[in-house]
Amino acid sequence: MSNHAIKAKQTCHGPLGGTSDGGTIQVSDQSIAFVSELVSKITGVQLGTHQTAMVSSRLLKHLLDLGLSDQEYADFFSKNQKSETQALISLLTTHHSYFFREYSQFEYLESVTLPALIKIARQREDRTIRLWCAACSRGQEVYSLSMALNRFLAEKAPDLRYKIWGTDVDEKSVQLAQNGVYLKEEMKEIPMAYLGNHWAPGTGEISHFVKAKKSIKEACSFSVLNLLEMSAKRLSQSFDIIFCRNVFIYFSSQQIEKVAGEFIKLLTPEGLLFVGISESLRSLGLPIQSLGPSIYANAKRSVHPSAFPSKCELSLIRVLCVDDSPSILLLLKKILTNEFGFEIVGTAANGLE
Repeated sequence: MSNHAIKAKQTCHGPLGGTSDGGTIQVSDQSIAFVSELVSKITGVQLGTHQTAMVSSRLLKHLLDLGLSDQEYADFFSKNQKSETQALISLLTTHHSYFFREYSQFEYLESVTLPALIKIARQREDRTIRLWCAACSRGQEVYSLSMALNRFLAEKAPDLRYKIWGTDVDEKSVQLAQNGVYLKEEMKEIPMAYLGNHWAPGTGEISHFVKAKKSIKEACSFSVLNLLEMSAKRLSQSFDIIFCRNVFIYFSSQQIEKVAGEFIKLLTPEGLLFVGISESLRSLGLPIQSLGPSIYANAKRSVHPSAFPSKCELSLIRVLCVDDSPSILLLLKKILTNEFGFEIVGTAANGLE
């Protein structure tokens, strides 16, 4: 295809439309712009000119799967707008995740956060710790949290319970998370201390799959939720822990401020918000205080100073940065700071140095 990965227009006010040349499916500028604008508006995921090639290739594959030309898809979309909008969201939003991703935050969770919540949870009638995993993708993060909570409470507070709510804007991802089935290969990402006997292996034709057992699945529930529509949903449940990691990198600063502000409102007085290690909320003017590597508490609510130290108590990750670009090395020094759990021990321009 010589012209399917082309620069999209910045705005698109008309319907889909495209070309078909001698039976070869081509994706038009107009279709790329329309789809990019539609998904960006609904989900907040920024799909600009830098993402044109990705949008074009994925939309092309979608058309080939449907057996439709670009022009035919315009009519198909208008007749199936609801289902196709969800299909495009699934097609163009990122679903990359894995078990115990950014493990340093799980260490903080077990060494600092959960011990402080034990006494608080025991004062509640239901003796339950509540967690929300926003943008949970296919569910790896939800089940990672469930394995961590299962292990911790069994050892430290067997009288307490936990509940985890996983949400994502993509309906297909939520269905996969609810099913709790993963490739056996993915289990290699789980530290042995958490693996336990929580996964049932498949047999015969499905022997390369495993399924989450009741021990970690019964405490988890899943729903489709668009974070940009959170305020309109008027969520009434408060949470001790909210994980929303590696999502804000796709949002505009205005959208980050809006969504993070809603998260802060939904935290219990002792609650914590975990965002991705590469994400920061410090410059948004939100009523928050930083407690660890991309971990925040509500500055306007009562947080027990003795329960949540101002700095992460974990050992810093010591880093050697090697790159031939002085600009990259300078950028790494600004990113990999003690606040986020890192210590740069040295830099070098090449492997030999």
